[in-house]
Amino acid sequence: MSESDVPKLDKLNRMERNEMMRPVLVDRFNFAAHREIRELPVFELVMSKGGPKLKEATPGDTYPDGLKDNQGQSSPGMMEP
Repeated sequence: MSESDVPKLDKLNRMERNEMMRPVLVDRFNFAAHREIRELPVFELVMSKGGPKLKEATPGDTYPDGLKDNQGQSSPGMMEP
């Protein structure tokens, strides 16, 4: 890039810069992207009547039998979908 192009580049907004970079990415890295606009469901968390039922954890809180999954099995670092 020449020094005379630097001020021009600084004046471009993000979308204009992205449009300039796309051919470079395609040419050098075989970049391919797919764009689409979709409506997706949105979930909103709301406070229940009576307020939250959570309590702050305190040092020393433990689970005497460990964390268990739906089948009653325990495993370290277990996560549920």
